[in-house]
Amino acid sequence: MECSLSAHTTDAVERFLSDAGESGFIWARIRGTSPPAYFHLAHGAAEEMRRYTKDDLECPADSCGDRRLTTVRQTRPGRRDHFRHFVKTSHPGEGLNHIQAKALLLRWLASAYPHVDARDEVRAEDRVADLLVSNPATGNRMAIEIQYSPLQNWHARSASYANMGVVDQWIFGSQGRQAKRRKDDTLRLTPPQRALVRETKPLLWINPVTEEVATGFVWRDGKPRIPTASDDWVDLRVEPLTNCRLTLVGIRTNTTLELGMAEEVKPRSTRHPEARLVEEPVYEAEFLISVLDRMGPSHPTGLGALRRLREQGVPGY
Repeated sequence: MECSLSAHTTDAVERFLSDAGESGFIWARIRGTSPPAYFHLAHGAAEEMRRYTKDDLECPADSCGDRRLTTVRQTRPGRRDHFRHFVKTSHPGEGLNHIQAKALLLRWLASAYPHVDARDEVRAEDRVADLLVSNPATGNRMAIEIQYSPLQNWHARSASYANMGVVDQWIFGSQGRQAKRRKDDTLRLTPPQRALVRETKPLLWINPVTEEVATGFVWRDGKPRIPTASDDWVDLRVEPLTNCRLTLVGIRTNTTLELGMAEEVKPRSTRHPEARLVEEPVYEAEFLISVLDRMGPSHPTGLGALRRLREQGVPGY
């Protein structure tokens, strides 16, 4: 596939990585909804939504000591309307941006994939996932982990999910320890990000205020390429979260498709044609063979497909 990626748009990446871009408290939970539903406060709507906020909204953090909210109108340049707690409170062990990223993803999943069940802070046997996505029609599960803080023992955590038969998807925060930026807005890879690269998994970052996801890539031989373990810095391409898809192997963006990364097993006829999340495993080998044929064993993605085929004991590989 010929990749049409162009150099990143400086303004878009700057906005995505800006500290101010994630400073507003703009996501709330609608009271009494099951599964929980979430509300996004638009800029300029603080006064209009104040009564609704007091009557029907609450802080989305389960650890919050007092979930009552009101709205604050902002008129200064560079600031936006936001929610505020009635009383000073805290969210032990969880940052505001982490809470809001979960809310954004949960609202996206409910809208784009209503046939799956997505909940936050759910135990999957010996782990508690930031988000656990389950498909009742197939029994498949996916854990989505949103990482702002340093991450230790990524391999052990990923292997733990694999042993449970749970697909693990990692997404990094667009500021803080997992977004070490240079003046040109490229990002330095952290140890867990390098681990993902070695496993030929995409590098994704999220900004819950701009409602965007960024994909990491590198320029090599004048063309955008999938990062390898030898790369120290990556460029970003920013897209709205609505561009993303839930696939067999995790969340994928338009950029991952254009880079030629492994996408998904194409849906086949099943008893549950609506079950788009993690299609029947019997078709995975067929998909991996097509990836290997297209990319070749010298390409990181092709090599990853070959490794997986050998792990599965597919004849001839």
